[in-house]
Amino acid sequence: MEEAGRVRRGPSPRSKQSANEASMKTETRAIRRRNGHLGERSSHLAIPREPVSMGASVLPARANPATARTATREQFETTRTLRRRRAAILDLDGTLVDSNEAQALSWLVALHDFGYEVALDLLRPLVGMPSERIIHHAIGATRDAGEGERILQRRAHILDTWYLPRLLPFVGTRALLQRMKRERLRLVVATTALHDEAMGLVRASGIGELLDDVVTASDSARWPESDVIATAIERTRCPAESVVLLGDTPYDVAAGARAGIDVVGLRCGGWRDAALRGAAAIYDDACDLLRNFSMSPFFSPLVFAQYHPPELTLVQ
Repeated sequence: MEEAGRVRRGPSPRSKQSANEASMKTETRAIRRRNGHLGERSSHLAIPREPVSMGASVLPARANPATARTATREQFETTRTLRRRRAAILDLDGTLVDSNEAQALSWLVALHDFGYEVALDLLRPLVGMPSERIIHHAIGATRDAGEGERILQRRAHILDTWYLPRLLPFVGTRALLQRMKRERLRLVVATTALHDEAMGLVRASGIGELLDDVVTASDSARWPESDVIATAIERTRCPAESVVLLGDTPYDVAAGARAGIDVVGLRCGGWRDAALRGAAAIYDDACDLLRNFSMSPFFSPLVFAQYHPPELTLVQ
């Protein structure tokens, strides 16, 4: 009777508190096991002090699509502003046209005709310099004031009649320039050659219709390559920070540095990477640059207005 008359009571408040604490400890251990060692080493993954409800999701809340789209656009605009390219300045000899050996041989024959014995190995590294510097480095001072001009005329005649008809562009040159045009880059050739020689090299390259302008030594009051590059930058009608120079010699890298523009070097001219130090990037040749164009200094992100995010379709 006493058992039947005894009133059953629910758990005391103290026992409820103990049960909650035990449940929290169990949940804490589960979270620690789930996070592994990261929960112990990373302060931002520390176990929260507030009670964790097992009914709440432990995954981060999904971002608002409108907010996410705005953030993406801001990031894209920042990248586009920093990396936007508008023009490319292109060297000819050893960059677009396989002509460095022909240039060296034409100098060798011309100097020999005037009685100067110069080794071909000495002349090869000089290709890319202005003509007056090549003469200075190869033979020093000429015998008289007019001899230098006569040597230049002889060399130009040899190059024009012996070698230019046989010159070919590097494989991939045309495809590379077509890709640059699709990127809406203005293409300006800059060379230390005189006008007639430069036009012959442009014809040999087979890309004349893709060029917007050609700047030669005849367009500058003086012949140093820095003047030619400065004139070429003016002809692009673009800010210097949006212009990239494509060349194959350390003289191109130095000229670009003096003009304050980025330089991309090509190994096809015969120079090693150590000699092209200072270039923003170095590639084997036009084909190599074309394969890696989207990662090169010439590439600019697409204009955001032309970008349409993909639409997701729910497949039943």
